[in-house]
Amino acid sequence: MNDLTQRYIKLLHNRQQLQQLAAQHSMAHFCDLLARYLDWPDLTEQQMLTFLRQQNARAVVPASAEFNRCWFPYAYQSNQQSVRWLLANEKPQQPFLADYIAANRQSLLATLIQPYSLLADLLAVATPAKVAPALLIFHWSRTGSTLLASSMMPVAGCLVLSESMLISDVLTDPVWQDRTKELLQLLVHLQSGPWPECSSIIIKTNAWDLQQWRLWQTAFPDAKNLCLIRQPAAILRSHQHEAGRHMVKQRVTVWLDDNCQAEDLITYQQQKLTQLMQFTAQLVKTGNSTLIDYQQLIQLSNAQWQQLTGLALSDSEIMTWQQHLKLDAKNSGQLYRPAEPAASDCSPELAQQYHLLRLQCHDWNADELNPLPAV
Repeated sequence: MNDLTQRYIKLLHNRQQLQQLAAQHSMAHFCDLLARYLDWPDLTEQQMLTFLRQQNARAVVPASAEFNRCWFPYAYQSNQQSVRWLLANEKPQQPFLADYIAANRQSLLATLIQPYSLLADLLAVATPAKVAPALLIFHWSRTGSTLLASSMMPVAGCLVLSESMLISDVLTDPVWQDRTKELLQLLVHLQSGPWPECSSIIIKTNAWDLQQWRLWQTAFPDAKNLCLIRQPAAILRSHQHEAGRHMVKQRVTVWLDDNCQAEDLITYQQQKLTQLMQFTAQLVKTGNSTLIDYQQLIQLSNAQWQQLTGLALSDSEIMTWQQHLKLDAKNSGQLYRPAEPAASDCSPELAQQYHLLRLQCHDWNADELNPLPAV
């Protein structure tokens, strides 16, 4: 490794210099600043582009914990078995990590500097200290999980990792099937690393991560577990409007075992929802998860919210949270207007399974909550 490459690797571990580069919006200013940091006085823009292209093609092995303070791992490339990095700024406040990633990839720095690391190298240099999430949120999708997770994002000291595709993609790659626990702990550690001031880590899983609930509980035995459910007719109606990734049959599936033989979309979706119900029933039987229905969620009092999440709110945060419950979690600033599902939108078998699960929901104070609607 020549001196220039060594200086570049050192730059990747320097938070202050990276933030200065991230603040540049013109190629000329970016080049001038990079020339100073690399001690390359006569660096031209064309030389810079060639050099950075060469560096982006080489895997980076983080040399210290400072790298993790600077960079957020955001994507997994199965063909290389590698992880791609994005410069970390403020903690995520968007409904999904995908939104946070998309917003931060638009900078000039993100265009020019695109480090990646081999996952095997990250395992080899991983620190033995592992992050312990405070709360894991499992759900079927369209059950209010985004509403709940986003209501916690403004809370001081709280970091919400909402539907990490990096984690899901690694856990469903058969190459790593013998190291999933180690990898899950490592990836949560790396994705929360840029914000050590956040002592409460909340993870909202992807809906299909429910198929690996045993792995999550084994990796993080001390975390509180929530599982959000909702009337199947409402879920299926939502997926008819815009189907989630796990609710369409595709060549590269998110399911570990996808043997559904359904000929039409609605039958496939009902079969997948049935599987999610079965995983939920298994999780609930362990006694380590709180089951809550969407109708209960949107009627929670402040005290119940704190009991459910384990987080305390200031007076200003209480006001923000109460307003938040009225909003459409996926459409910023818009009030939520639910569409009433028809009874025919789901099979009697699904309705019955939901009814049985709902009977196991946490018994919140009956004086503060209206009864759940009949199925």
